[in-house]
Amino acid sequence: MGKTINFPSTNIAEEEATIETQRSEKFHASTRIISDFICNLSLSVDDNNHLIALLVEQLQEAERTAFLQGFDMGCKTTKAYL
Repeated sequence: MGKTINFPSTNIAEEEATIETQRSEKFHASTRIISDFICNLSLSVDDNNHLIALLVEQLQEAERTAFLQGFDMGCKTTKAYL
């Protein structure tokens, strides 16, 4: 399952200004390892849910930031060759 990231403000139609992130098998394997580890912790349901929410929030921000940095670098590279 990927995450859709919207481009920074553009004049492009909304459906053309999004990208769906792809996750590798290595990503899914490490996610399963982390999940198994968390399941073995002595956490209450509320603490478990809070930890998962924090991890998801961190991952989404990391993906968004990485995308925007790559997009910015691509724009700067393109401008350098124009």
